[in-house]
Amino acid sequence: MPFKNSCRLKNILVLVGILDVSNLTLSRYTDRFLTKTRQTKHEMASSMEDALIKLDNLHGVNYNDDEVKLIRSKIETIVHDISTRIGASNPSLSNTVVQCGSFYHNSKINAPDEFDFLLVLEKFSQSDICSSQPFDPEYPQLVSLKIDYKKLDLDLQSCFELEDDPRRRQVALAARIESDYRNSVRNCLPTLPLPDGISFTTSPKSIRVVEGDRKFLDCVRFSGPALTLFLNWKGVQYPNLNISVDMTYVIQVQGLPSYCNLEKRLPSEHPLVKAGLFAEVHHELFYTRMLDDTWRQTFTALENKIISFWFKETESGNVCYRLLKIIRDILMPVDQLGETILKIYALKTAFLHECEQFPEARFWTKKELSKRLISIFQRLLAGFQTRFLPNYFTKTQNALSYPLDSEPEVDNSEEDNRFIASVHEATCKITKDVICLLESSSTDDLSVQHWFEPMSRTVIPNPDFSE
Repeated sequence: MPFKNSCRLKNILVLVGILDVSNLTLSRYTDRFLTKTRQTKHEMASSMEDALIKLDNLHGVNYNDDEVKLIRSKIETIVHDISTRIGASNPSLSNTVVQCGSFYHNSKINAPDEFDFLLVLEKFSQSDICSSQPFDPEYPQLVSLKIDYKKLDLDLQSCFELEDDPRRRQVALAARIESDYRNSVRNCLPTLPLPDGISFTTSPKSIRVVEGDRKFLDCVRFSGPALTLFLNWKGVQYPNLNISVDMTYVIQVQGLPSYCNLEKRLPSEHPLVKAGLFAEVHHELFYTRMLDDTWRQTFTALENKIISFWFKETESGNVCYRLLKIIRDILMPVDQLGETILKIYALKTAFLHECEQFPEARFWTKKELSKRLISIFQRLLAGFQTRFLPNYFTKTQNALSYPLDSEPEVDNSEEDNRFIASVHEATCKITKDVICLLESSSTDDLSVQHWFEPMSRTVIPNPDFSE
């Protein structure tokens, strides 16, 4: 009904302008109608906000729940035990554990089933050990790293015996760090005591191990510098919960790289600057294995600090961010493995841009919740349509990933082009529908009721995945 009320109100205002203003009967009628219209819009908006809060309560993780606290404690015990054992078996890999990811800024949804940690390599993170230079202007996030290994107590004779070129030695050293990390983890897992209720399990993403004629899934997966543990929790509220734990080793570097324009673009009076988030800032490097000695620069710890800051400063910031993820998980297309094609990083990027543009708390109250969601989905839609969403830390980089950052091309296979086009069309349509629904600000017709019900999602097979 909002559209009909709007047209009716417009006609009345035209009449008021034409007729004699002394006509008190019409004036009183107009006043009553305007008041009723404002009340109706307020009630409809309130109804929408209440529905969104209900949706968040349905899917959000209750951090005050005793079982959630217990799971967190047990996972952290395992991670710190592995961290200590890695350092004990190989002192050059002594590390400090840094908590990161959605669980640690209270934005986890559905279940406490994903935990993320950085393992900061202490020796390599000393200020005089590593120096870097840009790898290629086209890839500003990549650097060539030079590690002054002579200042470290490392036995590298076997690592360097076939390498005379200094650059090749750096490549060999980076590969050696990765190999030592993996071996240290492998060596400690067989004797690692697991807390009560926790056991190792496997996942379709686990490593396939071959021993003789036997093939089986392992309880761990390595991907470059990242280790993923697959665990299972037997509890009361969560009687059979599969949990993934990511542990990524990084080298920590003081300051921000020159290509990062975040600190430069924020005025001195901006809340992030006034809060001192850039006083002792640093970024991380992790080994890519993709191009010789290249390491990728990331801003994981800083990103976590910024998100946590906004969640503390605003009434509904955390709710808004969780709702972005909830709506994504309910509506957005998936591949044949059931993985949502739109990555959470794109949602996080759009959310951070929104916080930067609207930093005042008045923009993040409960009654503004649908407005913020509309604005963020409009940002995302613009990114999908242009296939480019500016990265939060450097706006020249794309926060969208394949296939949403790509267009069909002549050189692609027919299957790839079909996949790219189908994902783009479906994602844009769903995003437009979400915006229209939120703009209606009405749940009188139960327009969001289907968000509370089990739904089938659009499946778009990725031709890169083998059957």
